[in-house]
Amino acid sequence: MLRLKELCFLMGSLFLIDAGKIFLPTNYHVRPRFLVCNHEEGQNQAGCTLFVGKEKVEEDPQCFSELSKNGEPRSYCRLSADDADWCDPIFKVPNNNHKCNKFFNYETERRDDGWYIWRADKCLNQTISILVHCQWAQKSGSPPSASPLV
Repeated sequence: MLRLKELCFLMGSLFLIDAGKIFLPTNYHVRPRFLVCNHEEGQNQAGCTLFVGKEKVEEDPQCFSELSKNGEPRSYCRLSADDADWCDPIFKVPNNNHKCNKFFNYETERRDDGWYIWRADKCLNQTISILVHCQWAQKSGSPPSASPLV
């Protein structure tokens, strides 16, 4: 006869197996984006270039300025990942730049027409590179698309 601990373990395992059919994540493939921003003396804010993988996609990637809900100016740049399920900043270079802090003065945002990364406050005029991972759901058994913009 099963002891209580073994029975609880077995029941819990069966629950997890059944729940896994519902809660297991979809497989994703990731395409990195690099936003490389360079600030030169006399400029209000750094000019940025978008790279998808190693390919230079856009100089000033459809960047525009807009006020946040708090009334602070933000600069938004398109990530060329319009149909991605998710985009998230992974790290910045130099990583010891304390004027650019994720969530506070840079972050990704989904809008009606795609994914953007915004910078604000002191991060607007910093020379910095930000790696963003954008991910797409992958049909099981199919390899990721070869297109660099997908």
